[in-house]
Amino acid sequence: MATFNRSNLLQFSIGSLLKNSFQDWELIVVGDCCTDDTEQVVAAFNDSRIQFINLDKNVGEQSGPNNIGVSLAKGKYIAFLNHDDMWCSNHLQSSMELLEKSDADLVFSQALWVPYQAPMSLSGATVGHIQAYQPWMIAPATLWLFKTTLTEKVGTWRLSRDIHSIPSQDWLYRAHQTGAKILANPVVTAVILNSATRINAYSERQMSEHEQWCKIASDTAALGQAVSSAYGAHLQNIITMNVGLAIRRLLGLMGRKILFKLQIFPPDLAYWLRYSRKGSVIKMARKRRGL
Repeated sequence: MATFNRSNLLQFSIGSLLKNSFQDWELIVVGDCCTDDTEQVVAAFNDSRIQFINLDKNVGEQSGPNNIGVSLAKGKYIAFLNHDDMWCSNHLQSSMELLEKSDADLVFSQALWVPYQAPMSLSGATVGHIQAYQPWMIAPATLWLFKTTLTEKVGTWRLSRDIHSIPSQDWLYRAHQTGAKILANPVVTAVILNSATRINAYSERQMSEHEQWCKIASDTAALGQAVSSAYGAHLQNIITMNVGLAIRRLLGLMGRKILFKLQIFPPDLAYWLRYSRKGSVIKMARKRRGL
């Protein structure tokens, strides 16, 4: 877990890990030169499986802290949990079962994506059955579980200043390029409240939505209702899609497939067209977050 000065959210993110059905884990919390009470908050969990490390210099994004965490991990498998996300109780168990049964190198699940003042949707493996990763799929790192040996093939996360796209998706695509077996698991196992969609989320230390969704994520019936609502909205969008939009999406899919055959990561081109300078995506996100 990479974190920076959002100690008030750790009760929800770390708390969701503590509620997971699978409990044989270690958690390495890496602070990006935190200056708040993060160290004290982590210590208050009083769990020998949890350790905190604070970097001496601020990297400004999760790539640096995540690389440190991976280098210190002792387990056979690695998972990332963003400090403002929450896992459902089935996350680790469901992901591990598929990983071991399929002998995949990495699996990623679905999440309830909760944007700011907008309808929630599905993120990650938004497919109806288990299938192979495609380079145009967006799978937040919170949804991954992978073999530690995969890091030897892929290497570390690249810093945003060195790429046009998002570091997590860049790493996932590079994993795919090594020939790794990556599977999308169509099971909702997390709730994501992306801080990049929330103005001043960091400077105002926003947490009211997390309090609400923590209760939902812990309540099977409430979570099921939320998932059904998101699936319903997804199906409704497909059913009511007009011909023009359907054609544009089909052409977009064809275009992405062509780019892939040309060894071009589709999101890279999209971000390059929108943000010509490397690192601009993260810079814009930091500005919205109040950093």
